[in-house]
Amino acid sequence: MERRWRRDGEEMEERWRGDGGEMERRWRRDGEEMEGRWREDGEEMERRWRRDGEEMEERWRGDGGEMERRWRGDGEEMEERWRGDGGEMEGLSPRLFER
Repeated sequence: MERRWRRDGEEMEERWRGDGGEMERRWRRDGEEMEGRWREDGEEMERRWRRDGEEMEERWRGDGGEMERRWRGDGEEMEERWRGDGGEMEGLSPRLFER
């Protein structure tokens, strides 16, 4: 199934696939964007967001309990990784990156 929607400069698209329980969504408004993908069978999720030079990405997998997150903006970058099976966590400290 697909659905598209537009109103006053705002756009949204959605797609569903029933076989694996997949869904995709894209949304835009005034220079801000978000994309997402979800899969129920393996419990996976991906999301990306952008606005005014700022970016964020997230990935999550339920089977092994993994999560990744990245953020960039104003010359800074932050990255996190978490794994639930062994209770590990990395990152959490922002660091500067070159443009």
